[in-house]
Amino acid sequence: MKKLIRILTVVFCIALLLDAFCFKSFVFSEEVRNEISVNQVSVDGPFVLDADDSKVDVYTAFVSKESVHVNKKTQSRKDKIICEVDNKQKDEFSLLLNDSIRFHSAKYKTVEKIFVMSDLHGSFNAMSSLLINNGVINSEYEWSFGDGHLVMVGDITDRGKNMLPCLWLFYKLEQENPNKIHYLYGNHELMTLYGRAAYLNEKTKACIAKITGKSSKNKALKMLFSESSELGRWLRARNTIEIIGDILFVHGGLSTDLVNAELTIEQINNVVRKYADVSSKKLPKKDAVAKLLFGRKGPMWYRGMVMDYKKHYKKMTQEDFNRVLSYFDVKKVIVGHTEVDNVSTDYNQKLIRVNVHQPSEKNSGDAQALLVESGKYYRVNGKGERVKL
Repeated sequence: MKKLIRILTVVFCIALLLDAFCFKSFVFSEEVRNEISVNQVSVDGPFVLDADDSKVDVYTAFVSKESVHVNKKTQSRKDKIICEVDNKQKDEFSLLLNDSIRFHSAKYKTVEKIFVMSDLHGSFNAMSSLLINNGVINSEYEWSFGDGHLVMVGDITDRGKNMLPCLWLFYKLEQENPNKIHYLYGNHELMTLYGRAAYLNEKTKACIAKITGKSSKNKALKMLFSESSELGRWLRARNTIEIIGDILFVHGGLSTDLVNAELTIEQINNVVRKYADVSSKKLPKKDAVAKLLFGRKGPMWYRGMVMDYKKHYKKMTQEDFNRVLSYFDVKKVIVGHTEVDNVSTDYNQKLIRVNVHQPSEKNSGDAQALLVESGKYYRVNGKGERVKL
């Protein structure tokens, strides 16, 4: 009997080891993490969740073709967070966590320079190239744009393999320049908050499942961007619409239905923040304003300023566009969301469309953004070149 028990014990121990090496719930040491890095395994994260009032749990995942390894570190909120980028250069930067979450004004005075990006979707190479080569930050990811402002018209999240580094870079820049950084809601930020994982990069899907232990990718995503997570709280503080001088910024567009509802910008921003982590199907049935704002004619989803949209509506007329300008008392509107070939204008140069397909490579002429400087508008690229619109 004793011999049988010993045999069973050995078998049980072997089973546990095999389970660990199948990477179901194994946390690797710093030495193994370094070995994985040397072998150029992909990285994802960091995901930062509350441990208690003064500490956080920092999860970084390392991915190969066969497995996902998770490194968990519990540290003080006052300690630096290291963010590693999954690219050939193995870029890296550090940041500190906010003491509190800051909410932003919806309106700002005219400034000399504004740099505008949209729909980066996890392409850190495109983001960093646009920012560095156009003088917004330096190669150490430090601000070099003086009194200029930086606007992200939504959709950092989903698709690309560096969603987390892109988010953390904006988090860092906003922390260091709180009145100059504007990161607005796109439809993909909302999907991130309410847990729709369909558009995530496959690497990130594997990592969030591994970190949370949840088989449902949707539940895993919602957990990692909950109000107990640093980025989850930060994303819940976004605005939907902001105005700088006489320029209005919004992700999708502004429909005549929105104008007819006679909402203020503050009302729009407050309602969207209130329901940012709720899918449209679960919105209160009697809340007509929420239904409008989160519907296909709401500011995160509306495409009518750029194109006809299927059977739902035609492209906005010049007359209706002028109504929008008049209602919000602005001279120009800048939108992302609907992809165009180049950063370009419409409606007698009163609309500027900034969503182009962003490349995965660094220093590419195909990466594009908008620069507003001294009242003039330029299409700029990842090489630092500019063309006047």
